[in-house]
Amino acid sequence: MRLPHLPRRLSRRAAILAAVLFPLAACAPTLDEIRSEPVRFTSRQAVPWDTMANCIAARSTDLRPASLQTYPRERLATVIWPEAAEFTVRADGDGSLVEFRRRKLVADLGGFEASAREIVERCKYEPPRP
Repeated sequence: MRLPHLPRRLSRRAAILAAVLFPLAACAPTLDEIRSEPVRFTSRQAVPWDTMANCIAARSTDLRPASLQTYPRERLATVIWPEAAEFTVRADGDGSLVEFRRRKLVADLGGFEASAREIVERCKYEPPRP
């Protein structure tokens, strides 16, 4: 298959790249699959749940896109790293309880979980950025 406007070498590379990446994209976990994974760590913090959730979302964007969803009636929030992980932040007395789940990884070579822990720890001591 040769695209008329691309040089032969480029179209071959594009075809090989597509053959490798499209199956990988199809394997990206859904949010339900991430939520079915075991909790990787839990942390109790003396920070209100909504402040903690906002801080986690703000600091997460330094690493990857993040989506914050809050549920004030339930005193609950989630911070989602699309196709990767989820923080669940619940009210726990005057503080908060943070749970972290992530997709299955063969090995955490990039420090994925360590980065998540660091974000939570920083939010415990430092107020979120404006």
